Amino acid sequence: MKLKYSHIIYLSFLVSISILFYEFFSITYFHKHLIDKTKGLKNNSATKKLANKDKEYIPSQRKATKSRARKVKGEIFSMIGLGILAYVFFNVRIRSKLMHLCDRRLTIIPTDSDVVERKELNFVCLFITLSLAIIYKNNLFSIFGIEVSGPLFNITCYIFLFSILLPFIIILIYNLMTIFRVNIIFAFYLAFIIKGCCEFFIQEDIDLSEFKKVNIKEFSPKVVDFLKSRGLENSVYKEKKPSDSINAALVGWGEYEHIEIYGDHNDFTNKEFESVLMHEIGHSKDYSLFKKAIVLLLMKLAELATVTFIFLKLPRGYKDEHMSDIGCFLILLKLYSALINRYYSVFHKLSSQNAEINADLIAKRQGFGIELGKVLFSITIHSNELLKSTWLYNAFSSYHPTIYSRVEYLSS
Repeated sequence: MKLKYSHIIYLSFLVSISILFYEFFSITYFHKHLIDKTKGLKNNSATKKLANKDKEYIPSQRKATKSRARKVKGEIFSMIGLGILAYVFFNVRIRSKLMHLCDRRLTIIPTDSDVVERKELNFVCLFITLSLAIIYKNNLFSIFGIEVSGPLFNITCYIFLFSILLPFIIILIYNLMTIFRVNIIFAFYLAFIIKGCCEFFIQEDIDLSEFKKVNIKEFSPKVVDFLKSRGLENSVYKEKKPSDSINAALVGWGEYEHIEIYGDHNDFTNKEFESVLMHEIGHSKDYSLFKKAIVLLLMKLAELATVTFIFLKLPRGYKDEHMSDIGCFLILLKLYSALINRYYSVFHKLSSQNAEINADLIAKRQGFGIELGKVLFSITIHSNELLKSTWLYNAFSSYHPTIYSRVEYLSS
């Protein structure tokens, strides 16, 4: 079992790094051919026809490819770093030497505690801190959705995390797992599922301080009829102060289901704007929210089964005189979350992509396919986002199909 898990980790690393390199080379190729006659697109493709008419296409996609290339390079370095960390843990000789170096006062905890020896505590704190530094680099606070840059500030935060905060958190986890064992894992996932169910079933009405109701009489009869068929004729709202981002979203379900319109759509024709509405109504008709919620629940249950298996079966194969089963579990759990969990999230992302495709096709069947393709292309160029991506990278990183693929099937 020990050998199999390390092989799974290494295989996950190799697959992930291959996907990243393939994406990077694809971006480089696309960027190189932007100035060609092909503009990096297939001849006679609907996207190329739109690109030929848009002067902003090349400048926009140059910015987008450079931005994506930087992002992917960062992900490649992170993946290599995680692979090295995994090798350090799985290699007994290297791990033993590192454990020996950790047998000194490195954190605020000066001696052995009742539940964990000092060298094991230091090793676990060091491993987790390094993994976070590899993943988040110079933006540790992005974990909490906060953008705080600055190398010196982030280095200080990592030192504080390793030497002061993490030791107390890790000792607390050791105590909880010593007392409750596998039950603490069930409690964590049960809390997550209950929280998700509460967010799903407890809904708030529209914030009328920021949104105002739209008079649907300004829409074409086809859109009005489709809104009425879904019971949304009194549930279309737009921002009182349009934001910079141009978008629309179906929010809520049941009696709270409504459409929110963001940004200024004056640059679009009536039919182009209505195509966006048709897409959102398509989400309602397809019951997208319910489908994604079910997939997310199944994904979390699969995660629960995997984490429980890791706790019950795997640590005994890695523990030794320097490392307890709980310490091994925490390291194995960190490797799982960094290298394996992304494969579970693919199912959630693909279900979301499928929901977008279904909503697109519903709009297309109502006669709004070409217009919706134009709107998606225009928004992407306006926001300097990338039109194309490899399928595998997109499956791992996005909840939407690529704009290129959407324009093509909407225009066919």
